[in-house]
Amino acid sequence: MISRLLDSLGLPWQEPRGQVEARIGISHDPFFTRPAIFFPDAIRPPGFLQPWRADIFERFAPEMPIVRFTGLAWFADDARTNLQKIANHFAVQLGPAPVREEHGMVRSVWQSGPASLELQAWLPTEMSRHNVNPAQDREPRLKTASYVTLLTGFRRRLSDEEAGWVANFQPIAAARPSVPLPAGSLYDQAPGETDVEYARDPTDYLPRIENKVGIAAEGAALILCTHQLFVVPARDVLGFEVRRVRPAKGAGGSTLLARCRTNCPGIAFKTLYVAEHCDPDGMTRLGREFSHLFDTTCDVRPYVEAT
Repeated sequence: MISRLLDSLGLPWQEPRGQVEARIGISHDPFFTRPAIFFPDAIRPPGFLQPWRADIFERFAPEMPIVRFTGLAWFADDARTNLQKIANHFAVQLGPAPVREEHGMVRSVWQSGPASLELQAWLPTEMSRHNVNPAQDREPRLKTASYVTLLTGFRRRLSDEEAGWVANFQPIAAARPSVPLPAGSLYDQAPGETDVEYARDPTDYLPRIENKVGIAAEGAALILCTHQLFVVPARDVLGFEVRRVRPAKGAGGSTLLARCRTNCPGIAFKTLYVAEHCDPDGMTRLGREFSHLFDTTCDVRPYVEAT
């Protein structure tokens, strides 16, 4: 459903990001005063204030496709009207979707596996009338515009080698011992833009590995089934990091991260979430265990106070 929409709009959702940037170029977004890619040749829905766009960030892998396209739709100075009109437009191709008001906004979503189209418009409140928003000062229509977010849901398929690693997965710990994810939720969750290079389609392996972290047989890869299935070859595991927070105004705890090699130019490594614990020292042992398995370092960070 969403893939057909992407194709019909003419958005380059399967082309590597680096090629798209080289072909189309990077522009300045006048609304948000930051770099962006605009797609003037893509079909522009009614009410759109700009062409479709995509964000630019140094941690987006150039060999991966763009996974998030956004737009802004405005018809009148009324948030509900703007969302309903753009929802009616997309419903012609996607079918109707419910429109709900929640948390100070009006919202509508079409979901197809990890791919989705989401519409959001913020309702005026007494607090929002006094908020300072430079983008809205530059373009007042942003106050009631419908924000359109199109997620492609792209995840690479497991290669034959990676499938073998996952088939022989050896669990070491639970990712979130106190907050397990709903069963099967990974099937419908798109990866974050900075995580795409490591994320894989979990296919039929999910019931056995969900919410677990561990290694492939003989330590050939780090395998994390957290908010995505991440598969990182051992050669690309550069180290581990434990962040420790002592309780103060907020709750304390600890988080274990893996430092992974990336193809992003000028970026030494990226971090992937491994596990967490409510005890500030609860992740130190696990971090050292993983560092031993991969013959690398574990950086146990100094304590910080919760705010």
